[in-house]
Amino acid sequence: MLENLTFPTDNINKKTHIMKIFNLVLIAIIALTTTTFCSKKTTGKVTSTNKSDKLQDDMPGIYAGLLPCADCPGIETTITVNPDNSYEITQVYSEKDSVPFISSGFIKKGEKENIWVFKSRYNETFYQFEDSLLRMLNKNQQEVDEQLEQHYILERKESGKNELLMSRLTNKKWALTQLSGKAIDNQNKERIPHIIFDAEEDRVHGYAGCNSFFGKYQIEADGTVRFENIASTKMYCSETMELETTFLHALHNCGKLSVDGDTMQLKDAENKVIAIFNKH
Repeated sequence: MLENLTFPTDNINKKTHIMKIFNLVLIAIIALTTTTFCSKKTTGKVTSTNKSDKLQDDMPGIYAGLLPCADCPGIETTITVNPDNSYEITQVYSEKDSVPFISSGFIKKGEKENIWVFKSRYNETFYQFEDSLLRMLNKNQQEVDEQLEQHYILERKESGKNELLMSRLTNKKWALTQLSGKAIDNQNKERIPHIIFDAEEDRVHGYAGCNSFFGKYQIEADGTVRFENIASTKMYCSETMELETTFLHALHNCGKLSVDGDTMQLKDAENKVIAIFNKH
C-alpha cells in the first residue's frame, strides 16, 4: 500500500504526509478496537451455574413475617423460594397507603453453613435457613442485635409445599398442548382449550374445545389433585367434540398435578402423563 504512494520532494512535506498516514491508520485501529469491545451486551440477568448453590430439599416454600420499619409498624414481607434457586419477595408497608413492592432474583450459597444470598439485579440480602425459618442477617452475614433478633424471622406458611404449588398454578391461563400423547393444534388462539384455577374459591373453569366448563378442585401437599362437579355448556361442535370429550375425561381421571416452570402436567393414578399445558 505504501509503495504506491508518491511523496513530495520537500522533506517537510514528506514528514507531514507520513504523519497524516500514521494518524489515519491509528484512528482506524482505535475505531476497530472500540467496535469490538462495544459489541458485547449484558442483560443484567442474575444467574448461577455453581452446583454448590443447590438449595436444601426442604427449603423451597413460602415464608412470611413482619420485618422492622423505621417509620411504620412493620413491613409485611412474603418470600417465595423456588426449587430452581429463583425467588420473589413481596413487601408492603403496614398502615401506609402504598402498593406492594415486588422484587425477584437468584439464590446462591453464602460463606457460612445454612446461609444464603438472595441476589437481585440491584442488591443482595442474607438469610439463614433452619427449622423451616428464614432469619434475615446483616450485611456481614451475621445475626442482628440479640434484642431485635425475633423481629427478623420469616416463618414458613403451613403446607408450604402445597402453597408453593398453588402460587405457580393459580390465576394463570394454562393452554392445552398435548392430550393422550397427541399434540394439539393451537393455531386458532381464540379457541385454544385451556384451564384456569381460581385460588380464592378453589374453583376451576376453562374451555374444552367446544364448550366452556367449570367445577371445583382440591390439591394436596404432594400434588394429588381431585376435580369435582365438573359441568359444561351444551353446544355441539362436530370438528372438536372428540377432543372435548377426551379432555374432560382426562380431568375426571387425573390423580396428580405438577408444575415445572411454564409447563403443567396432569397424570393418572398410574402416574402416566395424560395431558400437558403451557402457561399462556
